[in-house]
Amino acid sequence: MNLIGKSQVSAIRRFGSLGLEAKLLLSTQLLFNVGFYLVVPFLAAYMTEDLALGGALVGFIIGLRTFSQQGMFFVGGALADRFGIKPVLLTGIVIRILGFLATGLMTSVAGFMLGVVLIGFGAALFSPAVESRLAQLERAERGDLSRPELFSLDTLFLNIGSLLGPVLGALLIPFGFRLVSLLGAGIFGCIFLGHAFLVRGGEVKRAESLTAGMSSVVRNRMFIAFALTSCMGQVAYHMQYQAIPVELQRTGLPELVMGWIFAGISVYFVTAQMSINAWAERRPVREALAVGFGVQAIGFVIMAVAAVCPPLPGAWALLPIAVWLLIMHFGQMVSYPSSKDLVGIIAGEKNLGTYFGVYNSFGGFAVMVVSIGVGRVFDFATVTNPWAFLPWACLAALLAAAAMGVARVAGAVESRRVAGPAPKARRESAHL
Repeated sequence: MNLIGKSQVSAIRRFGSLGLEAKLLLSTQLLFNVGFYLVVPFLAAYMTEDLALGGALVGFIIGLRTFSQQGMFFVGGALADRFGIKPVLLTGIVIRILGFLATGLMTSVAGFMLGVVLIGFGAALFSPAVESRLAQLERAERGDLSRPELFSLDTLFLNIGSLLGPVLGALLIPFGFRLVSLLGAGIFGCIFLGHAFLVRGGEVKRAESLTAGMSSVVRNRMFIAFALTSCMGQVAYHMQYQAIPVELQRTGLPELVMGWIFAGISVYFVTAQMSINAWAERRPVREALAVGFGVQAIGFVIMAVAAVCPPLPGAWALLPIAVWLLIMHFGQMVSYPSSKDLVGIIAGEKNLGTYFGVYNSFGGFAVMVVSIGVGRVFDFATVTNPWAFLPWACLAALLAAAAMGVARVAGAVESRRVAGPAPKARRESAHL
């Protein structure tokens, strides 16, 4: 299996033909994810071991970070359209810098929570702004690359950043979480300087208000049903940040292992995503969604069984985590393109910004709610005991219900033939 596709190889070879601003945007996309994955995968372990917080509070804070980012993406995009790309982009970077400083320096729970929220909301501002600027670049600035090739290269740089960040974090976390957070702030400080001097403002579109098109979304019952069921995909993805430290604690493995785990996940994504997506796109939407969510449920069932069994000796204790993550992320890669495509079909290809913004908001809110609820029972899973299966079983049940729900909605959409041909769904870039 090729590490990257032929089109991406071609794009890399022509990277030198890009203009200075395009090179900066792509390079800082890599740094965005390096800075994010340097810090965020270690938040749960820091809160549990250093701040001595309970599972419910840890879950609430992890969910709050997710909601402040994904739930607010539509706000960042609308603000960039209304006031211009550069001011919103720079504001988002400054907010994330403040967030990293707060998580590294604050000793109170309230101060730490504020930092986590700022980390999330900063990304909600700068990520849509960066995408908007990439889309606006003139042909001369893009060199030999078409715009689709530019976005393909953007995705590759993000994946490389998500690979390097956890590795760097794993190397530095033995020196303390404060150092890791301050380094993250320093990385974004360098990004701020680069964008302040080299990125142009782009076109100010003077868009409509943030509530434009919202009424049509709220009245679309099929979309609401789909958003309510498919949001469990985002829940499963983000629960790994809370669940992996719990399993490491149960098995007695050191927390620095977590960085290598996330690095391995990134390698898995880079090497397998395009082939798995290609397979899923050849399947009917209903089938792809049912398989994707159903497979993720199976992964959590495996962890529920492993949680009540004595840990395997030595490095073999990682085996259940590895199997779970491989299965879960396989399901994510199968279901993601079809989920995004179905949102566009249900929307009738109109008001897509609002639809996708609300869709992500549903996901962010669901992550926060489930993280709080399941966080309470994760306290049972920190040691091997008969009740350690409970949080994993709860998540498996939610994903199994989601598999049935999304398949039912997809079937209804197909039967009603809501929309004509939909644009091919873009793969997830996960601006963090």
